Amino acid sequence: MKGSDFLATGTTFVFYGMTRASCKFHIGPLCVHIGARDGKFFFTTWQVR
Repeated sequence: MKGSDFLATGTTFVFYGMTRASCKFHIGPLCVHIGARDGKFFFTTWQVR
């Protein structure tokens, strides 16, 4: 599985791996992560198989 990290600024889109253990909540089959990196908010979604 791959996680997609999208900065709120919309300037950066990076694919990287995360563990399901760090899920904040789920939307249907998606595992959603929310956090901050480099002082910017971002959200990460997992497509759970």
